[in-house]
Amino acid sequence: MRTQLRDSSIRSRIRSAVLLATLMLTVLPGLALATSYYSTLHLLTTFNGTTRSYTGANMNISLTSYSEKTGAFVTTYGITFYRHRCVLFVCNDDLIGSATVPRDGYGSGRWTSVGSGDYFFSFSKANDGFWVDSNSVYMYSN
Repeated sequence: MRTQLRDSSIRSRIRSAVLLATLMLTVLPGLALATSYYSTLHLLTTFNGTTRSYTGANMNISLTSYSEKTGAFVTTYGITFYRHRCVLFVCNDDLIGSATVPRDGYGSGRWTSVGSGDYFFSFSKANDGFWVDSNSVYMYSN
C-alpha cells in the first residue's frame, strides 16, 4: 500500500513537470523580448543619457519636444545612438546611428537589427542659449 502511494505521488509529480515543460516550450517562444524606459530631457547643448540594457533586436526613441523660443533659427536637434560594451575592463562606445528631430513637436528614431545589449542616446543642439525640453522621452526595444 505504501509503495503504491509513493509510486502514485511520483507519477503525479512527473506528470506535472511534463505539463509545465510543455507549456513553457509552447508559450515562451511566442513572447517578445522587449525593454522600455521613460525619461525627460532638459538640453542646452549636449547631453549623454544613461546607459541602459535592452533585450529586443530593434531600438527606438520617441519624444515630443518644446523650446523656450519658438521660431528659433535652428529648428532641429540631433539624437545619436551608441552601443556601450566592455571586454576585459576595456570599454568602447560604438556609433549605431543618428536621427534629427524638431525642437518643437514630435520626433523619433529607429535602428533595426542591432541586437540586445547596453546602449545610450546622446542629444546635441546648437549652442544658441535656448533650452529644449521634453517630458515624454520613450526609449524602447522590440
